[in-house]
Amino acid sequence: MELAEKFDLDVNLTIKELSKGNRQKAAIILSVLHKPKALILDEPTSGLDPFHQRTFFEIVDEFKKNGAAILVIFSYNF
Repeated sequence: MELAEKFDLDVNLTIKELSKGNRQKAAIILSVLHKPKALILDEPTSGLDPFHQRTFFEIVDEFKKNGAAILVIFSYNF
């Protein structure tokens, strides 16, 4: 529930009812919920507004400080 509050996610809605950004938030929450020792994240901030992108990076930083291995993939078109 703490992560849902950080991401302003309405937990009473089903995944089908969520927007793309809110689905992304739910995916991030589900990926870190069990406190993994390794994270592989492919474009995790896609669909997130700048405020929630910052929230994501704060969570990743927390995992890093606790010794988790983290691989984050971002695609940029130049």
